[in-house]
Parts: sequence; C-alpha cells; structure tokens
Amino acid sequence: MISPNLEECLKQHRFKEMFIDDLGWDNFNSIQELDIGDQHIRLESVAEKRGLRVFCCNLHRTSLANRGLLRLIQKQLIRQHHEHIIVYHSDEPLKQVWQWAIHQSDGRKVRHREHPFLSCKPPQPLLERLSKLRFTMEEEENATLVSAMTRTRLALDVIPEQEMFARLPSYAKQSDELAVAMRAGEPGAFDRFCEYHLQLAKKSSRMLYHWFGIDEDDAFQIAQTFTDLERNDWDSLRSIKEPRKPPIERLMLRELRQAVLNGIGRLNQREQMILHQRYGIGCEEQTLEEVAAIYGLTRERIRQIQSRTEEKLQIYLSQLDSRRESAAVEDLVEGHDAGV
Repeated sequence: MISPNLEECLKQHRFKEMFIDDLGWDNFNSIQELDIGDQHIRLESVAEKRGLRVFCCNLHRTSLANRGLLRLIQKQLIRQHHEHIIVYHSDEPLKQVWQWAIHQSDGRKVRHREHPFLSCKPPQPLLERLSKLRFTMEEEENATLVSAMTRTRLALDVIPEQEMFARLPSYAKQSDELAVAMRAGEPGAFDRFCEYHLQLAKKSSRMLYHWFGIDEDDAFQIAQTFTDLERNDWDSLRSIKEPRKPPIERLMLRELRQAVLNGIGRLNQREQMILHQRYGIGCEEQTLEEVAAIYGLTRERIRQIQSRTEEKLQIYLSQLDSRRESAAVEDLVEGHDAGV
C-alpha cells in the first residue's frame, strides 16, 4: 500500500524522512566525497538497513541526464560500500534518478539499474515497489542484510518505466548552456543555438525519412521544430521561442508531428521502449545485443520486433494520409454542391 506521506516525501525530495519515518529504515549519517573527472561529487548517507545504505546526491540537470557519469560515481562508491542505493536529484527541474547495482555471478560484472523520473510525477508502478521497502515493527527483529537486499532487488531490479538520459551528454550540456544564454538575453545567443543544432535537425530529418517514409522536405521541416527529442527533460528549453512561421505552415507541422507521436503511442509498451532504445529517442541509443539483454530475448527476436514495429508505424501513417485525402475530397465536393 502506498502511503500519502511516501509520495509527498518523494515529490519534495525529503528522502531521509521517507526512509526513516515511512519505510522504517534506520538513521545513518555520513558523507562520501568523490572526484570524477573535473567534477567534485558529494554523497550524503541518509538511512540504512542492516548494512544496506541509502545515499543522496544533488547534481545539475545535465549531470543527471548523463548515465555514464552516474555509473562512474556508482563504481567508485561500491568500493567502499558494497550494498547501497543512490538517489540522484536536481533542483531545476525537480527530477530524480534512483540507481542500484549488483555484482553478477562471476563477481566481476555489475548489473546497473537506473530509474529516472520527474519528481512531480513519480511512476505509479515505482511507488508501489518502493512501498515494499517498508519494514514494520514486527519485521524489524528478524530483518537481515539479505532481506533488505531482496526487497531492494524487487523494487529496483526491473526495466525502468521511463528513459530520460541524454544520448550525447556533452552535446546536451552545451545545448543547455546555450539555452541559458538565450534566456538571459545574451547577444547572438539565439543564432549560436540554431547553428549548434542544425546538424541534429538534419540527422533527425533523415531518421524520419527512413523510419516512416515521410517526404524528405517535410521531414526536415518537422525536425527543425522537433530538433531535440529530449526537450521535455529540460525546463531551461521550454521558454525558447522558435522563429515565426506562417500560420498554415505551423498548423501543418504540428499536425505532422502529432501524427508521428500518435503512431508511436498506438504501440504496446514493449514496442515503444524497444523503438526508443534502438534509436535513442529520449535515451541513450542501444545495440540489438544490449536491448536483448534487458528483455532476456535473443538479438534476432529484438530485430524482428523492431521490424514489425516500424511496419506498424508506416501502415498507420499511410492510412492517416489516405483518410486526410478522402476528407479533403469530401470537403471539395460539399463545397461545390453548396455553390451549385
């Protein structure tokens, strides 16, 4: 059962209160400081249960979107604290990444799990799993490290509900800095931002052309308005105003963009996730082998699912075009009849 306090604490980043008062973990205070490249990372331990410790780490939003950086932090921390959970969080926007890792049977490889989400909208399945980390007073006496690890594995060793990592972290960081400069009204910032993203717009147009069979010119126009598919991850980009286009052109581009999104939304959850992971839509692009490992399937099976998914999207978009053409003809006929 999800308690209201657990959800509110999660949304407001009151992690210590959530673990101790709501989940029944024990108080533990310590600080771990790490140097990762040119970044100084500070992790604060807020709770523990029989040796399994919970660390919190406040990062900039661009660092939070860098999966590689988070794994470097985890790899250093695991040398000192073998069993742990790390909750990364940012203040603008309010966002979190819950990270857990476990050594594989060979003792060398580590399996990572990262669960990113906007703090205002924690995924319901994740809330339900986190509530199972709770230890009641009756369970406290028999609690062990093994039982704490088992509950943690059930909560976090699953495929994440969302993917919010940048495919090219350094690119995303530079993009964010340019967006901040635009918001500050820095002279020439808008031109630098557009120039910096032009190549990405061209690449996006080629992807739309190859995936969905959209006309190349139309695809490039969509890509220009749709330049960064991860824009929703960055509050700093939401206030950007694009160059004004004629009203009819803006309407057509919005309709085309919405058609693509609607087509993806018609897929089942696994098909959507595989498409996102294979092409790096809102997350890091992954190979067939990497995706196969996530779902416990073969490389060939993932390729088959991907191929079938792309065919579904092409059929949906072609049917949509046919319906629009039929509607346009009907409107012309009705207009002609009305004028007779």
